Amino acid sequence: MPQARPHPIEMPFLQGGGECGEIIRETDWSTTPLGPPKSWEPALKISIGILLSSPFPMHITWGAEFIQFYNDGYRPILGSNKHPQAMGIPIWRSFSEIWDTIGPMFHGVMEGCPVRFTDFKLFLNRNGYSEECYFNFAYSPVKDETGNIRGVITNVIETTDKVRAFIDNRNAKLELEAVQAETASQRDRFAQFFMQAPAGICILNGPDYKFELVNPLYQHFFPGRDLLGKPLTEAIPELAGQPIIDIIENVYRTGELYEGRELYVPMARMADGVIEERYFNFIYQPRPGPGDHVDGIFVFAIEVTDTVLARRKIEASANLFRTQLNAIPQIAWTNTLEGEVDFYNQQWYNYTGLDEKQFSGRGWETIIHPDDLRYCLDSFQNILRGTTGGEFEIREKRADGEYRWHLVRMLPIKNELGALQSWIGTATDIHDLKMLAAQKDDFICIASHELKTPVTSLKSSLQLLDRMKEEPSPVMLPRLIAQANRSVERIGGLIEELLDATKLNQNQLHIVKTTFQVSKMLEGCCNHVRAAGKHELIFKGDPELTVFADEHRIDQVVVNFVNNAVKYAPESKQIYIIVAKMDQYIKVSVKDNGPGISPDRIPHLFNKYYQAEYSSAQYSGLGLGLYISAEIIHRHNGEIGVDSQLGKGSTFWFTLPLSY
Repeated sequence: MPQARPHPIEMPFLQGGGECGEIIRETDWSTTPLGPPKSWEPALKISIGILLSSPFPMHITWGAEFIQFYNDGYRPILGSNKHPQAMGIPIWRSFSEIWDTIGPMFHGVMEGCPVRFTDFKLFLNRNGYSEECYFNFAYSPVKDETGNIRGVITNVIETTDKVRAFIDNRNAKLELEAVQAETASQRDRFAQFFMQAPAGICILNGPDYKFELVNPLYQHFFPGRDLLGKPLTEAIPELAGQPIIDIIENVYRTGELYEGRELYVPMARMADGVIEERYFNFIYQPRPGPGDHVDGIFVFAIEVTDTVLARRKIEASANLFRTQLNAIPQIAWTNTLEGEVDFYNQQWYNYTGLDEKQFSGRGWETIIHPDDLRYCLDSFQNILRGTTGGEFEIREKRADGEYRWHLVRMLPIKNELGALQSWIGTATDIHDLKMLAAQKDDFICIASHELKTPVTSLKSSLQLLDRMKEEPSPVMLPRLIAQANRSVERIGGLIEELLDATKLNQNQLHIVKTTFQVSKMLEGCCNHVRAAGKHELIFKGDPELTVFADEHRIDQVVVNFVNNAVKYAPESKQIYIIVAKMDQYIKVSVKDNGPGISPDRIPHLFNKYYQAEYSSAQYSGLGLGLYISAEIIHRHNGEIGVDSQLGKGSTFWFTLPLSY
């Protein structure tokens, strides 16, 4: 049967003690080494009675097992993890985390060596985590009536809050001292900065802006002037009435920082000196005083007069240079050493039809012919890597979409020491020259080919005639002479075309106008075609029409049209020459029933040397006939053209003013 709990009346030493007294009374002590309370030693009973009646935190361990007793004053030390289970069990089980520290002390007390500590630090796990705690405590022996030590009584006060407050105060004091030291150091550094700063610094104090501090560089702005202690306009009277005073007053009144760049401030350097054109970069920083009212202004200033004047000189020179570039007829630009274009002249925008935004960055690449872009970039970079400049040819797109050849030249711009500063480039339109050179090469090739055949034929005829001069053959002689004459006529015709083209280029093709009947002129032209007998020339239209024109040149045009019909439409046996009246003009047309002309060729038929684009041997010629014909008709104030469809023949025509 469980042992009945002792009643306080039965055991007066267990009376009182609040919560802990109740726990002691309710504990079954018979299960402990101490046994039931009735059997406890007198010294233990007396000690427990003192413990329960004391409001001071007390803790008792008894016997070699260090069985624990504690009162309500001690209970907070145990926290939430150790109470109430600590009552009646060995202390080393409750305080296992610190037993290696306090255990030797308890054993020492049991041997007669009491201990006492102040603000002793221990790390207790009393609330589920380890915390740093501090205590004032004394471990004292408890003796029985024979003088033997039977237990240890602990008188303890926790000083954790006090120690932490002390530590916090000490740390705060140390931090304050560190802040004060740093403040003093910063103040010293700030003063040193003021005096050694690479800018002019001063402090203007109060509403009259009295110079409170002036560093050497600020004083250097005004050599020989006394600034310290004087109001601003007294020390520098020429500032009175200037906009700079309004700026300072606004900063002082509103408390708003002001930053100025390259501000013009006309001032003298010496007190009695000449007013100079001076420029400054500066900051006016309001200095807050009591109640957050501004009581002064920090001034940071750098004089940039030399920089501004030098830049303006450079800008004036650059503007003049750009004006000159705009005046030249070529496209021109400048670019940096890295190749970034920083200026185009007006000719560039006129040619491309684009605006400045469209050429930002590397926008210029968009007007280079795609086939030339890689070559252009490589050539450009090769020139930039050198120091002497260079040139190359590329095609650039005009505003109308046409790509035209340009000669690009780039030259370095160097300073007086010979160092590269930038590059200037120009682009000269060489398209016509390049096309002319190509036409010239084509013409030489064509002329050589066209002249070679009749010359070879003529040479062959003459060689054969030379062999038979002693015994001429009545059969071969007429044939060779006829062949030689045809070759001479062919050579003559080619030379005549060349002469006409040359006269046109030199504006020396003379037009001699007379009034003549067109039908009669047509009767006498193209006899060589009639004589050949392969084609029939059929006249249609009004035979009475007359014109005022150069009959020889008009005959030349008709012959050229007919020859082309014979050459390019050999299967068209009928060739029609049609004359018709159109208002104040007559229209002469030469029509064949040949294969027709491809639409893509028609716009180019009257261009010089266009015949050169034919590769077939059957289409021989210099490619000048239609070009010369067009020039003749234009000089008569007429028009010339062609109507053609593939498979339906072609009609070449021209118009001339009527003659009345």
